[in-house]
Amino acid sequence: MRITSQMLAANQLKAGIEPSSKTLLDYIQNDDNDSLTSLLSKKTDTSTSSLTKKLQKDAYKNIKDDADSVTENAAKFTDEKSTLFADAEKTGDYSAIYADIKSVVDSYNKLYNTLGKTSSSINTMCSDLLKEAVKENSETLSAVGICA
Repeated sequence: MRITSQMLAANQLKAGIEPSSKTLLDYIQNDDNDSLTSLLSKKTDTSTSSLTKKLQKDAYKNIKDDADSVTENAAKFTDEKSTLFADAEKTGDYSAIYADIKSVVDSYNKLYNTLGKTSSSINTMCSDLLKEAVKENSETLSAVGICA
């Protein structure tokens, strides 16, 4: 198949690459950074980079949401104004406490899994710290029915 300079220019426009006054032969003979493959790779790198940035932004938003969920669920047990335990003792119904413990465990597991899906060294370190915290508190956690 024969490719003309006009076809090349039309495809450059279609791909979103700035058309230049160079002919196809100029691109073929040229070895500098202004070659067609160089222009194509710049376009690809830019779009790949923006996609990667969007995915990273989404991943960090998920991590933040999951961390907020862990904090919110754990606060039910650390809040001095909470009547969770007093209400359970009065009524003899501990299902609310069990449900809140389950929500802490579920939100922790979700955060841990979300951190594991990213390749950032900071996220790996945070994941290791979470795992370490569970190991250090395994006796206390097992006393309330959480197996680490």
